Amino acid sequence: MKELPFKLEDIEQAYIGKQGCACGCGGNYYEQDNPKMLKSLITKALKLLKTENLERVGKDLKEHMIYSIELETKAIRFYVKKWNEVEAWIANLINGKTG
Repeated sequence: MKELPFKLEDIEQAYIGKQGCACGCGGNYYEQDNPKMLKSLITKALKLLKTENLERVGKDLKEHMIYSIELETKAIRFYVKKWNEVEAWIANLINGKTG
């Protein structure tokens, strides 16, 4: 069984709704103050990973890594606040930062 590359406590917010900009007009955001919904989205994502791919689609302006499962008409996105060392190193390399 595939696993998610992050834990519940690493998620700052999650989105479920229409594909596209994810500004909130076509879906809903959930944060740490709603752990029941975050757990529900993680459970849904784990079920979807049997047939769908989880993609790391980049980072947002707050430096969160964004992981997404894109379905035909819907998306589930996780905004993760903690990166592991390898991801941080790759992000720094891409952004031209060394050290």
